[in-house]
Amino acid sequence: MSKKTAAPKKESKPATPAALKVKRRSLPLLLETAFALTKLAVLTSGPLVLALSLQAGADLTMAAIRAGTAMLVLGLLLWSANWVLARSALEVIRMQLKEAAERQAPTTTVELEA
Repeated sequence: MSKKTAAPKKESKPATPAALKVKRRSLPLLLETAFALTKLAVLTSGPLVLALSLQAGADLTMAAIRAGTAMLVLGLLLWSANWVLARSALEVIRMQLKEAAERQAPTTTVELEA
């Protein structure tokens, strides 16, 4: 039996930090913070409600229903708040782009003819 030798792997150069910055596009800090806090709040509300319900003497089924309901309601409320926040941020960006385009647009007919 003959052994097959694996082809040598090509080593790629590690990306420079400047190249990584170009590739990664992130949201503005306000939106990133709001999304992160929303995830944190929703994910901690379930176990917190579950623990408090069990400590208060509720059976496991009722505690699980309470925890699921709390996560669902809190998630929907915070999702709608994030939606309004993102929509407002996009509106501001759209207005800034529109103003920048108006500043760059030709304003005289001489420029239009050229």
